[in-house]
Amino acid sequence: MIPSPGEPSQIGECIQLDVHYCAVKVLARCSGFSDEDAQTIAFASQYVDDATEHKGILVKDLPEALENALRSRNMINDAGQFEPVCTAHKGIQYLSGLREEVQRKVYIPFHFVPGSPREPLVPLDRRVVPNGQIVSQLLDHWLHRLGDEHQFGGRLAALVGLGVALHSYADTWSHHGFSGRREPEANDIGRISIWKDDTWVPLGILEQLQFNAMPSVGHGEAMNLPDLSHVTWKYEESGDGTVHARQNTEIFLGAAEHIHRKLSKANGNEGKPWSDISGRVRSCLEFPAESLEEKFLKWQEVFHEVHLEYEPKQWRRTALSGDG
Repeated sequence: MIPSPGEPSQIGECIQLDVHYCAVKVLARCSGFSDEDAQTIAFASQYVDDATEHKGILVKDLPEALENALRSRNMINDAGQFEPVCTAHKGIQYLSGLREEVQRKVYIPFHFVPGSPREPLVPLDRRVVPNGQIVSQLLDHWLHRLGDEHQFGGRLAALVGLGVALHSYADTWSHHGFSGRREPEANDIGRISIWKDDTWVPLGILEQLQFNAMPSVGHGEAMNLPDLSHVTWKYEESGDGTVHARQNTEIFLGAAEHIHRKLSKANGNEGKPWSDISGRVRSCLEFPAESLEEKFLKWQEVFHEVHLEYEPKQWRRTALSGDG
């Protein structure tokens, strides 16, 4: 199933489906994972951007063993409701994104993981760093869990956890330098220009004002520019005027190579080497799509041997029936 098309300005964060789903599934398959396991990993990776539910769900007729396991992990509340974790920040990035609770529970742990743990007596630098220590260790944890069938949920839980971790891991490249907290010193930017027809084209005055009107949380003031894999752009930090130029294709390609390396190692390097697929991955990333549908179709065309299908509610429909 192909996602519905839309203009990049309307797609927003979900434009990264081409990375969080398409690229992750391709990289998992090329690293030696079966199609079923790769689909689980990639679906979980993308669903981080689609999990908007946050209110308790009353689930009836749960197997007793499962209910007891969920209760022991505080995943079912006193009212007998399963409490889902909202990980998506689409729809909350305007007003709700200003709430510290949202920044602490959604932005920082899933999309803007700080680079390294807080050292004693040293303030935590909340800016994102590519391949940062925290998220890299989290990813390694889930890769290690793949071989431990005795853990809660077995291999399936490990694949899902791996997919979620891969989302945050990939975001450390596209979101580097920004913070998941409302921090103007990191997130207040201006004078944005886009590389087009061999020259820098600055945003128009009204468009720049529209960007600056966004909250200084995450890359709000850059809108969706950090997430468009084919765009080259630059901006100035409002505090000291430092200029940052970003070639998104190169940034995303670096993320893809690191992901491929980690997944391949987990499978004993039995998959395709990076040199065999890097050119094809680049061709997908640099493709100047006008819609999400075009992005999706490009990945399917280039990696025709990998089956790509994503529909956000598929797992929910499988897990739950009745009113919801």
